[in-house]
Amino acid sequence: MTKANPFIVHTPEQLTPENIAANFVEMYTDFPKLKEPVNMFIHGPRGAGKSIMLRSLENNVQQLLHKNEDNSLSVVRIFGSRGSVN
Repeated sequence: MTKANPFIVHTPEQLTPENIAANFVEMYTDFPKLKEPVNMFIHGPRGAGKSIMLRSLENNVQQLLHKNEDNSLSVVRIFGSRGSVN
């Protein structure tokens, strides 16, 4: 029997909405502010969880996270780019 490698690294782009919903934890107290209709700058070092935090706002993930609640979801638009800001 072959066991899965527990140390394998998956990027947020490789994860399914089900994986994200099952493993995402709102550990930042400012996370609800991401749902507010304001401009926001998200900054952090590589591996801090910026991408997974933004992926958690996708409609498919939100539907899984709130499946026992009202089905109406607010619209969140995210615009971004990759690269460094000097």
